[in-house]
Amino acid sequence: MEYGWNIGNQSISNDIFLFVSCRSGVKDVPQNAKMHYNWANVLSDNGDPGNAIRHYETALRLWPDYASAHNNLALLLRNDTLAEIHLQRAVSIEPTHAGAMLNLANIYIRMNKSLDLVEAYLWKANELDHSLDVYTSMAALEKARNRPSESEKWLRRSALIKPNDARTIYNLGLTLQEKGLSDEGLRQYERALRIDGRHEQALLDAARTYYEKGDRAKAEEYVMRAEREADTPKALHQLATFYYNTGNIVKAINLLDKGLEYDNSDSDLLLLHSQVTLRANQLDAAKKSAMRAIEVSPNDILCLAQLARIKGVQGQHPEAIGLLKTALQLARNERNGVLVSLHFQLADHYKDLAMKEDAAVHYRKTLLYNEKHSQAHLNLGAFHHSQGEYDLAEWHYKQAEQQEPDNSILKENLRRLEKASKERRSKY
Repeated sequence: MEYGWNIGNQSISNDIFLFVSCRSGVKDVPQNAKMHYNWANVLSDNGDPGNAIRHYETALRLWPDYASAHNNLALLLRNDTLAEIHLQRAVSIEPTHAGAMLNLANIYIRMNKSLDLVEAYLWKANELDHSLDVYTSMAALEKARNRPSESEKWLRRSALIKPNDARTIYNLGLTLQEKGLSDEGLRQYERALRIDGRHEQALLDAARTYYEKGDRAKAEEYVMRAEREADTPKALHQLATFYYNTGNIVKAINLLDKGLEYDNSDSDLLLLHSQVTLRANQLDAAKKSAMRAIEVSPNDILCLAQLARIKGVQGQHPEAIGLLKTALQLARNERNGVLVSLHFQLADHYKDLAMKEDAAVHYRKTLLYNEKHSQAHLNLGAFHHSQGEYDLAEWHYKQAEQQEPDNSILKENLRRLEKASKERRSKY
């Protein structure tokens, strides 16, 4: 947060002095925007975002062109669209406001806006302020562009600026592991944990890495440490994800139930709870969590897709199709992975309703966003096979075979296609 003055030594006595002086300033000079701004900063730093927002808004009513108030208010808002408006306003008032440019870039990453637009703001922020936060955001941008080597370069620069920043070291480990450098990634996780022994994600990723290496004892050691630290919904979400991915469904559900006792309005927690309970064939619980997640976040694409998945399991394909069409309307600016999933899921529902032409349309759209999607190729091959279009069927089967050469259904379909082709040739 940006303050209106230099605070200096952050001792407890100075914190108390700051708290008292800012609160007194608001009472003594209620029409002074700076006083409301400083008090809002104190409230925010002391875990009272609701009242901080109220005082930032008061500061802006008194001084609409207060760039830093626009910036700091945006950081507390849960509505990204509204946050974007305030950050754009901050940049228009103060074109050299590096913090606002950085925050705007990060908002755009979260909103899945054009990566070129994100990059433009990050480079401008970098020109104004060669800071750790800018470098970290540059690394996130390169990761979003699937350029792990470039991401690694920015993270290593960050580590030079602040070698004892656990978050940076952890992100470096994650990037190295994504590059296939598992042992080096693990070393960085453990380095991050020497800096901050309570870093939840580093604990879990170290556990996951040891689990994949076959060292169950070491994996269990890190998981138990993570479980001792898991006292927030976010931490419980991360721990439940680990158990879910390693096949311990019962443990994952117990942790998610505990997390929802803390906060029954966390859509991410509700979504994972729905996914895990669906895998455990607990349909009622899965549906309840998915519907609650949509109630909390009605435009959340993944929550809509999850409810559609449940409807499909229940045989309610028309309702599932309606949900997925809504999700696709909301997903116009999403990246390819989301669109692939939605179109493929929609195609499967049409297939289950024997609406072959509609299914084929969405399998083709799946391939538009991921030309190597083996299941879409397999199903399109089956569609053309059933239509007697053997050349097209063979082409799609061969494309699928490149990705899944041992797929038994594919092998059987190719055998049947070859037999049908021979029969056709024998007639002429």
